[in-house]
Amino acid sequence: MKLNKILVLILIIATALQTFGLDSKVPWYDEAYALSLSGESITWVLFDMALIESHPPLYHIVIHFLLSVTDSVFILRFTSVLFGVLSVLITYLIAEKTFGQKTAMLSALLLSISPLFVFNAHWLRPYTFLTFFSLLTLYLTFRMIDNNDKKSWIFWIASTIVNIYIHYYAFFILFAEIVFLLYLRFVYGKKLLKRMLTGIFAIAISYTPWLYMILTKTIFSETALYLERPSIASLIYTFFKFSIGLRRTTLIDWRIMALIIIPPISFAFIYGIYTLYLKSGESHGLTGRPKNPESDNITEITTPQKYYLLVMYHFLPLIVSFTVSQFVPMFGFRYFLIILPVFLMFTARGIMEIRDKRLALLMALAIALIHSYIIYDFYFLIPNVSWYQFVGL
Repeated sequence: MKLNKILVLILIIATALQTFGLDSKVPWYDEAYALSLSGESITWVLFDMALIESHPPLYHIVIHFLLSVTDSVFILRFTSVLFGVLSVLITYLIAEKTFGQKTAMLSALLLSISPLFVFNAHWLRPYTFLTFFSLLTLYLTFRMIDNNDKKSWIFWIASTIVNIYIHYYAFFILFAEIVFLLYLRFVYGKKLLKRMLTGIFAIAISYTPWLYMILTKTIFSETALYLERPSIASLIYTFFKFSIGLRRTTLIDWRIMALIIIPPISFAFIYGIYTLYLKSGESHGLTGRPKNPESDNITEITTPQKYYLLVMYHFLPLIVSFTVSQFVPMFGFRYFLIILPVFLMFTARGIMEIRDKRLALLMALAIALIHSYIIYDFYFLIPNVSWYQFVGL
């Protein structure tokens, strides 16, 4: 891939926003808790942490070894920045592969200035790790279907294994991708099904050691202490967080900003999905077959089928986690950072499809300005208080 100058500028903006003031805030509760767990011996992290921690161990292992080198808050938090910037880059790659370069650049820009994403990139938590590897598995899903090569399948399996060892929400991403691959099996034949089953078997075997560990405790028991069963209002609140990032500002009341920013984002998001539906209907891409129905060649995936994968990637984790959380509370908007990039891809798509280019430019500027103000407000105008207190969690 040849990086164009605009993409390089977007990556610089993302790095600057995520790095600025990285060590200016005191660690909040979840960060301190993560540090205390990661600071234990590696054998404790691997074999005993499952008794009190509801998340898989890979993130804590990374921080454990980093702590053996430095205790700098800046360097420790920079791990989140690194994967945050990489998430912006891979968002561009996915959007370019699906929608074209212009929509890809706008998608990457919107993610780089998203308040919710910038704030999470400042935290010593695994959310940007999870976002990057989730996007990586999505990108590799495209590649292994387009290229039909073993290398892409191997990388997809490896990335998925890493992801499920970072956070349990990775299973929702895996579920969405498996549903999509099962759909393609009915279009493209048995060869895809054989590879998919082999991949699922390898992933399941790799997770057996940690599965054995978590059988010694109630899964998500700690999470259930502070998460309630979600309602429809929880879904609306998640959309609100995607749009505005937080609910505390100084000069401008957050309700006023919400009234300004939510309508254009809502319209662009819905219109973006609607245009995908129109494009899919025109080309019959969701039900099309290869030229030779008896062939096992799976390299002819259509662009509308890529739209279908993005829709699954965005909505299935929401639906499944919402349903599961009615029985085992585990629904938290921070975890849905994994689908924020695709949400913004649909939003960028909607803006780019508006026929009146002046209206499209005005909408993009409104979103950019409001998001930039919220980030500025956080950096310069909000007192140096606990992040947990600031974001109102």
